[in-house]
Amino acid sequence: KTDKLKRLGVRCTQVHLCEGATDAEIGYTKAQVLRRFDIPIMIDDSPVFVKQMKYYSTSRILMVI
Repeated sequence: KTDKLKRLGVRCTQVHLCEGATDAEIGYTKAQVLRRFDIPIMIDDSPVFVKQMKYYSTSRILMVI
């Protein structure tokens, strides 16, 4: 994952992989990571993940299409 981020020119200090049995679980896990690390903004391309993160975190969530 970090190689892809570097190729795209995305600078980061940490990468968090969120797992779950369903898309809803993955979205909830992403929201937990946002809260735990006080991440102010998240960009995602999944409507399911975006919905879960908006509901379970206070971070600003941007959906890319």
